[in-house]
Amino acid sequence: MATSQYIRISSEDKTASSVSNSDFTVALEDKTATQRIKTIIPIQVFCPNVFYNIRSSYGVVNNVLRVQENGQAAVNVVLPEGYYSSDQIITNLAAAVNALMVGSVLTITLDPITKKYTFTFVGNSVILFDNTAGSSMGDAIGLTTTTADINVHIMDEIPNLNGITAVYIHSQQINPGGFLDGDSGATSAFTWVSLSEVPFGAVGAREIQQQDMNAIVYQGKKNLSLISIVLRDAEGNRLPIGNQRITIIFRVSY
Repeated sequence: MATSQYIRISSEDKTASSVSNSDFTVALEDKTATQRIKTIIPIQVFCPNVFYNIRSSYGVVNNVLRVQENGQAAVNVVLPEGYYSSDQIITNLAAAVNALMVGSVLTITLDPITKKYTFTFVGNSVILFDNTAGSSMGDAIGLTTTTADINVHIMDEIPNLNGITAVYIHSQQINPGGFLDGDSGATSAFTWVSLSEVPFGAVGAREIQQQDMNAIVYQGKKNLSLISIVLRDAEGNRLPIGNQRITIIFRVSY
């Protein structure tokens, strides 16, 4: 008869050789149980939402808007990495653009009904580049196509300032190639946690309800005395959590 046991692993218990709190290895102490596991089921996941919605160093980079003022060379407007509200985008992006303009002044407004930005340039007309030619801020501000030479432009879509909405938790030891991704094919993800309704700075929690459907069953006995964990976004990029910690609860049988 199989014996069941709960296992808790956390980045606070990572080995000295671990890279970070989001790319780490845990050495489990109870070798008697963990060297002969038949089934493992993730039960609960706790992950902090500390991911910026304007990023320059990880995930999908989106902090550059390329603009070209009429009669001038194109320039890259760069926002510092951070978590911005819509009002903060309006203030900081307009200031950053205006710092590089020669004969034009930008004002950004948000329509209270459509929730789309309007860019108004007083003076020289300006071209706004979408996610091409080094520009990466298109989705964040709702710009889907490069504009003509314009003085006023209403964005095509509402701004996407949601940040990272889901974190996928990978482990080559737990689930090597067992998670199929539409773009990437087989990956080592074994569970995930949604952050779509978790405020920035708070902790997202997922409790798996249909546990049997999330069970990973091994052929023979699996040695999981060492478990490596990596946090990734939907595109497979590694995600940093700084000095915050992630915790995962498993149920195993052996």
